[in-house]
Amino acid sequence: MRIIRKEIRKVLSIRLIVILLLFSALYVTQIPYLSMNWWNHSDSPYEVDLHRELIGKFGATITADEWEDFTAFRQNLIDDLMEYVLQDEIMQKYDIDTYEKYEEQKEATALGEAHETELGQEFSRLTFDDPVTSPLIFKIQTLDSLVSAKESGHIFSSKEDAEKKIQSTDYYKKMSDSAQNRVVQLWTGKELSLLHEAVTENVKDDFVRMAILAVIWCFVLILPYQISERLKNVRDIQLTTKTGRKIF
Repeated sequence: MRIIRKEIRKVLSIRLIVILLLFSALYVTQIPYLSMNWWNHSDSPYEVDLHRELIGKFGATITADEWEDFTAFRQNLIDDLMEYVLQDEIMQKYDIDTYEKYEEQKEATALGEAHETELGQEFSRLTFDDPVTSPLIFKIQTLDSLVSAKESGHIFSSKEDAEKKIQSTDYYKKMSDSAQNRVVQLWTGKELSLLHEAVTENVKDDFVRMAILAVIWCFVLILPYQISERLKNVRDIQLTTKTGRKIF
């Protein structure tokens, strides 16, 4: 143990450790900037903020028991949006006074010549340019994707319903048994993650970056020690002792 302690003391040079800590601090502070490219590919500038808000309210996951609270949260956003839509003169002109009518007309004017009409241009302005309605619309769209998954049975489904859906859909029937079982597990899960997909992508990248940092630490700490030991022929001296032969 005495030899091992002395060898560790040689490796753990205070000067090298301080230098590596300073380098690591600089390296870690750069990780968010290295990850920024992926975050900029988010569907909207408000999506990440929405997921942060949801996590603050429900935690990292949402359960089936919390689904009513989740839909109530979505309804509050819809109510806030409709408060502004009902005051819009063009929306009043086309008698758009409910969220259902709003969605129906928005879809009808999304493509082709209808998009160039007065109503189509107003939908475009509300969605992309208005500082009040634009965040609400993009947040509602994100929540709608989860609501749609719930309605189609892709989350919080019963095992029986999930198995029936697989057997009635050609796409899923062609899967292997193990793949079908995995789909059933996903559809019947008791919790749904509220983490934005960018988080998982960045964590994957960060694992690689931290592994690189660990390799740098090992290389910088061990290389000088190894060079010094070889130059001084310390290993040969250690091998002449009983304890040294036992260790090495």
